[in-house]
Amino acid sequence: MSAEPGDRGGCPLHESMPVPGRVQRGPPPPNHQRPAVETLEIGDPVQHLGHLHAGEVVVAFGHGHARLGEHGPDHRAVALLGVHQHAVDVEEHAAAEAFPRPPGKRTPVRRPPVHCRPVTSQARSVAPITDRLWQLRLPFPSGVPLNLHVFTGPQGVVLVDAGLATDADDILRLLATAGVADAEVDAILVTHAHHDHVGALRPLLAVTGAQVHVPAGAERWLLHPESHLDEFALHEPTLVGPDHAAVREIQGTITGPVPAHALSSRAGGEWVQPAVQALDAVGHATEELAYWLPSERTLILGDALICLDWDFFHGYLDPVALAETLRRLCRFVEATPVAQVCAAHRPVLSRREFVECADAVRAHIDEVDSTVVAGVRRRGRPGASLEDVWRYVSASFGKAPEFRGLAMVKAHLRRLAQDGRLVRHSGAYRLG
Repeated sequence: MSAEPGDRGGCPLHESMPVPGRVQRGPPPPNHQRPAVETLEIGDPVQHLGHLHAGEVVVAFGHGHARLGEHGPDHRAVALLGVHQHAVDVEEHAAAEAFPRPPGKRTPVRRPPVHCRPVTSQARSVAPITDRLWQLRLPFPSGVPLNLHVFTGPQGVVLVDAGLATDADDILRLLATAGVADAEVDAILVTHAHHDHVGALRPLLAVTGAQVHVPAGAERWLLHPESHLDEFALHEPTLVGPDHAAVREIQGTITGPVPAHALSSRAGGEWVQPAVQALDAVGHATEELAYWLPSERTLILGDALICLDWDFFHGYLDPVALAETLRRLCRFVEATPVAQVCAAHRPVLSRREFVECADAVRAHIDEVDSTVVAGVRRRGRPGASLEDVWRYVSASFGKAPEFRGLAMVKAHLRRLAQDGRLVRHSGAYRLG
């Protein structure tokens, strides 16, 4: 998936900087020996890049350069040097050698529009969206964005989502910066009950006394936080166990138990307050809501608009439901005077940008579906195990094999079996 001409790799700055040409790749020469780390300056000839392996990426900077290096046994990552990311070419060459792609030409994975790629930053800050709506920016240590939102409405102050358990002090500090005192927070609305959206609920409640509202069905994770880790990250413990690095990262990022009021949007959208409407947004999670603020002309999302450029799959639990959620939200945005869409892991989007990003996510779902089928096909009559397909799909997209991608692949296999396109027998999948 080559960088498009004019692509700025998600950085809105320095638009006048030159963009390196498109990189063409071939398979590595036989017995080629390359150093573990290679430094590439902007403007280096294309032939210097012809021996890159599966999952490698080349990042060019307006100031500086990129360094390619190993990041585990199954894929490669980039150690970024410089100040501003300027242009990125992440076209793959081939799947990892242990999980080769089937013969024949494979449709390249589409690259999302530039405004659909989150700009990474480690700065924690607050920014106004409207006169009464603020965005609290609490990025992960890696720089991946995490946005919360606070709205001062006619019925009181509403906070949307609660970040990680370790974010509580920063959330209160940023609320104060936005002019909101602790005791003024009347309600906390949760988009979905994943650890980065509910982690700080308990310490926040102790300070604010706010009432918590969650999607119907998600309250059990708040009342029984131990089930959160088991169902979210350890759903296949023989493949991804408690010692897996991705699992260790989320341990300790959630606190509980926390009582909550269950919201339902199945009847066309429940009004949490006269100024806030809950909308169904399932797919990434089995229980998820979006929140519409008509007075601010703003739609607030959790993870319905999944990110595609991370080094692991952002993932989802129902591909069909997520695709339908995005279609429905696009219709809502096009039929309603929405000025902007604010998502948990993205920059603020215009109506047009949201529709383009939603289309890119739906295309990604289709590509994952086709890759899952290809992973089953390559195993032939003996059939493919869940692990076979999971590792094949991860390698094909250049993603780290971890629990979110595993849950996503399971969801595709389940849907394909329900549709009769696959048959499962004795734990193995074959074409139907």
